[in-house]
Amino acid sequence: MRTAVEADGQSGYDDGMNDGAARTGGEVFLVDIEELKEHEKTSAVRVALVLASLVMKGAFTTPLLVDAASMTILDGHHRYAAARILGLERVPCWCVDYFDDASVALAPRRQAIAVSKEEVVRRGMAGDLYPRKTTRHAYEVPPAPLFTLRELRRKKK
Repeated sequence: MRTAVEADGQSGYDDGMNDGAARTGGEVFLVDIEELKEHEKTSAVRVALVLASLVMKGAFTTPLLVDAASMTILDGHHRYAAARILGLERVPCWCVDYFDDASVALAPRRQAIAVSKEEVVRRGMAGDLYPRKTTRHAYEVPPAPLFTLRELRRKKK
């Protein structure tokens, strides 16, 4: 289930659709954590730091960047891992059309490993994760509401 959220933090609608194209357009959606797919590994140390930050703030302040069609996480793997540890049922995601949105650029962090948008999605769908910090996605972070950890633990009815 995805819930659209406007920049002022007010929930818009529960679209209930499975069509990824319906989740694009620069909106932040609350997405069931089980729908998301990773494409690269994480660092346990970095996950612990992100986890501590989330707990200290009591809120999720930056949405994950996600390909709307495949639900592959493009940016935010450490936030995702921390959210799983916290038992969050939903996380805020900025859903984009990865292949058509020119504002989302991909670059390799490791010269020895070739990356492409197609390979990122393939790895996400197959669970064949890149080593940590293999890809870098450059994009402008949209304005997003703050979500308390408490509200992300509850299922929206």
